[in-house]
Amino acid sequence: MVRCIAALTMALLVALLAEHVEAHSYKLTYYHPSFEGGPLGCGSDIYGSYKGSDPTTAAISRSSSFECGDRLQVCGSSCAVVIVKDYCGGCSYNHIDLSLAAWDAVGGVTSGEVTRVTIAMELPDVGRTE
Repeated sequence: MVRCIAALTMALLVALLAEHVEAHSYKLTYYHPSFEGGPLGCGSDIYGSYKGSDPTTAAISRSSSFECGDRLQVCGSSCAVVIVKDYCGGCSYNHIDLSLAAWDAVGGVTSGEVTRVTIAMELPDVGRTE
C-alpha cells in the first residue's frame, strides 16, 4: 500500500513538473559590470539592487512568457535556479540575462553568450510582484 501511494505521488509530481518545462532554445547572456548597484526592474523594494555576485538574479524581456518572481531552472553545462528580478531592455522574447554569478553557475563560457539552454519553471513561484 505504501509503495502504491509513493508511486502515485511520484507520478503526480512528474506530471506537474512536466507541465512547467519550456522546451525552447534560449539565448543566455550576462549583465555588463556597469549595472552593478543599479535598481532591479521587478522592484528594488523587493529585490534590492543588482549584485553580480548574486547567483539567483535573472532579467527577461517584457515580452517574455516569464514574469517577475518566476523561479527558473537554467541549464547549460550545469544547472542553477534563478529568480526573475529584472527586465532586460535589449533582450528578445527568448533571451535571459543572468548575473555573472548565475552565468558561472550554469557553466557560462567566455564569449558571453550561450544559445542552447533548458529552462524549467520551478514550483512554487516566490516573490511575484502581481
